[in-house]
Amino acid sequence: MSQLHVIGTTFFKKTTVQSSRLPANEKVAVNAGETLKYNPDSLKVVGEHYLVELLEQIAPWGTTGYFYSPHIQLEVSGFANRLVRKVLSNNEYWDILRTAEQIRNGTDNTCVAFSSETLRRMGIPVPIEDVEIDGEILNISLVTKPYKIWLEQKVKPRRINDATKLRPGDICFSKDDPDFPGFPAHVYFFIEYSPGDTGAAYVVDNQQPKHLRNLDNGSPGKTPFAFALRLENQFEEVYAARELVEKSFLEASETLRQQLMLNQAFE
Repeated sequence: MSQLHVIGTTFFKKTTVQSSRLPANEKVAVNAGETLKYNPDSLKVVGEHYLVELLEQIAPWGTTGYFYSPHIQLEVSGFANRLVRKVLSNNEYWDILRTAEQIRNGTDNTCVAFSSETLRRMGIPVPIEDVEIDGEILNISLVTKPYKIWLEQKVKPRRINDATKLRPGDICFSKDDPDFPGFPAHVYFFIEYSPGDTGAAYVVDNQQPKHLRNLDNGSPGKTPFAFALRLENQFEEVYAARELVEKSFLEASETLRQQLMLNQAFE
């Protein structure tokens, strides 16, 4: 169930036009402190407004309309909220990053290791091993292509191609590295949009805790958004066995060593 909290007395409107310019039959006042349930798949950011479909009608005119975003706080419950809390928790974030660096045996290009370690702590057993994909031996927990394929095949998430329809906890992949077709250059968790701007979002990844990233054209030196994978609420928050995260670079195959060198080109 998804909810929105009204944090400032506002209007539910049929358009994004300023409420003072709308006739009475195209707006309805909503008091601060109210909590409303909405369909999360309907959510769209339009300028400084949220377009949502409510689960219950607001009299007198309907369920679908616009809220001025500074007056609204969105909530996505369940798995996504737990995931976001985990990667934004100061102690948990740095512990996840340290483990990712151990798996990666270094501090560079740990985006997949960070993301996969986060999911393992959520109870999703992302393996730390080499797999054959399209004739290549690659590592699921260290390289974007096999990580993406494993999630799509084993976890079966929902694929989100529209950058304006992201929700907290979505696993975002950037466009492919130009030198390595088929390998997204980066992976990160979406947290929330920059207020009034779906072209920029606050994200969390191996590079730092919650920080701003341009989605449309890429921040300087970064690649733009390509798609996201959305994990639904079918998982419990349990910790994976420690042996899943104890395989180090020193134990890896020569093929994996070569793949890690290839991955140096990524963000």
